[in-house]
Amino acid sequence: MREILPNDAMYEFDPSSYFRIGREALDCIELALDMAEIDAPKHILDFASGAGRVMRYLKAAFPDAALTACDYHMFQAEFCGRMFGATAVAGDDDPTKIDLTGPFDLIWVGSHFGHIDGQRWNGFLKLFESVASLGGVLVFTTFGRRIVELLRSGESLLNLTEESAQKVLDDYDASGFGFHTTRFDGDCVASPSWVCKQLEQVPSFELLQFREDGWAFQDVVTCRRAAGA
Repeated sequence: MREILPNDAMYEFDPSSYFRIGREALDCIELALDMAEIDAPKHILDFASGAGRVMRYLKAAFPDAALTACDYHMFQAEFCGRMFGATAVAGDDDPTKIDLTGPFDLIWVGSHFGHIDGQRWNGFLKLFESVASLGGVLVFTTFGRRIVELLRSGESLLNLTEESAQKVLDDYDASGFGFHTTRFDGDCVASPSWVCKQLEQVPSFELLQFREDGWAFQDVVTCRRAAGA
C-alpha cells in the first residue's frame, strides 16, 4: 500500500522519510499496546490522520480492525476511507464539534498537540477520554526538549519566523509551554512536566510511558484509560 494522495503535504515535505516515519509510528504503537496488554485492537482511531502516512501501517498490522480517520482536511480522511476502508470524520478546532463514535481500543494522535494553543489541550484530552474504551490506550506526540534545542540553535524553526520562535522560547523558559500562530495553524513546545500537568486534569488516563524524542523528533506519550474509570 504505497499509493500517495496527490499533493500530500507530508510526502512533499520529505518524500525520503515518509514511509520510514509511518513505520516508526507503528513501532511506537506496538510498544504501547504491549504496555497496555492489548493483543490486537479491534477499533482504532487515527486522529489528525493526514492522508494515511501512519494508517497504511495500521491497516497492514491490524487488518481486521475497524479504522477511523479524523482530520481537519476532510479530503485527506476520505482518502483514508477509499484506500484503507476507514470511516472518515471531519476534525475541528473545537473538540466538542467533532463527531466520533467510539469506543476505541487504540487512539493514535500524531503531530496534533504540537500545533494547538495550551487552552485547547484539555478539551482534546477530554474528547479522547470520552471515546477511549476501558483499558484502551492513547498514544500522542508533542514537541518537547529536542525541538526546543533545534529552535535555540536555529537548525529548525518549524513554521515559525525568527521573531515568533524567540517568543515561543521565552514563554517556554518562563512556564514550560510556548505557542505562536503560523501561516498554517500554530506551533508549540511543551516540557514533560507541563504535559504531565495536563494529564493530571484527566485522571482516568494512567501514564504508562513518556519517551522523549521517541518519534520524528517528538516526544511520545502513552496512556491507558483505567478499567474502572
